[in-house]
Parts: sequence; structure tokens; C-alpha cells
Amino acid sequence: MNTSTLYKLTLAIGLLGLSLPLLLQAQPLLQDSPTPLLPHHMAPIPGDNKQGPGLPAYLRGLDLSEAQEDQIFALMHDQIPALREQQKQRRHALEDLDALAKAPSFDERKAQQLAEKLSEIEKQFVLSRVHNDFKINGILTAEQRKQLEETKAQFGKHKPQEPVKFTPQNSKKPALTLI
Repeated sequence: MNTSTLYKLTLAIGLLGLSLPLLLQAQPLLQDSPTPLLPHHMAPIPGDNKQGPGLPAYLRGLDLSEAQEDQIFALMHDQIPALREQQKQRRHALEDLDALAKAPSFDERKAQQLAEKLSEIEKQFVLSRVHNDFKINGILTAEQRKQLEETKAQFGKHKPQEPVKFTPQNSKKPALTLI
């Protein structure tokens, strides 16, 4: 191999080595941006152009009128501030419980209060979701409600009937022991 060919090969490998980090850095730009964290019933469905933004994912596939989409969007939009406040309260309660678990001494009364606070936050979240679903159900026509129930029934068929339980006593392998 002569020096000219060796020089060109070295230059090509060097340029490739220098351009590789730039290519790796550019890859996230080619991907879709991540969707913001939303509850599962409010998350947008990627690639579903028929469904308007801000509509619950479980309504996908229903032939909603524009007026229905507007009503549901307004309903969902009005709840965002309260949902945000619930999420903040939940996060703070979980952080307080975590701090209590890491504290040098355990305060049973405070743990009980924090658990009750978290329970109340979760209860309010569930109740607001059920109330919201009730309102959405009132916006749907009888045919759309029937179609939604059929879709939910089909979805339920894919869930396992009984959860798999692992107990070390039934396992042929010994349980992990820490020394």
C-alpha cells in the first residue's frame, strides 16, 4: 500500500470518528418529542388524527361529532387546574412519607396522618375521574355508549383471569439469602 492510499484511509477513518458523536447527538432530533405526563384517560394517541387533542384515549374509535368533541374537550380542560393541584399534593405527601421512612426515628402518628392524607387525595382523584366519566357518558349517544361497552368488553378479554403468585416455598430454586 502506498503512502497516498494510507493517508486517504487514515483521513477517512479520522473524519468518520469525528462525525460519529455528532450523528449520535443528532438522533434525538429525529425522534418524536415525548408526550407530557398526563393521566391515562387523557393521554393523546399518537398518529390518531381523527380524535381531537385533549380527549380521553378510551374514546378512540368512536365517531364523535365536532360538538361532542368540543363538549368533552371543555370538560377535560376545566379539570386541569384541579388535577394539577391533586398531583402536587400527592407528590408532596409521598415525599413526606419518604422523608419519614429515612428519618432517624419513626413517628407512627405522623405516618398515619400522611397515609390518611394520601388516601384522601387518591379518593378525590378517583371520584373526580368517575364523575368525569359519567359526564362524558352523558354526552355520548346510546349507540356510542354501546360501542364503548363492546370495546371495553373486548379489552377485558385480554387481561389475565388470575394473577400469577410466586411463593418461594413452591419454587424449586432456593430463595435468595443475604449474608
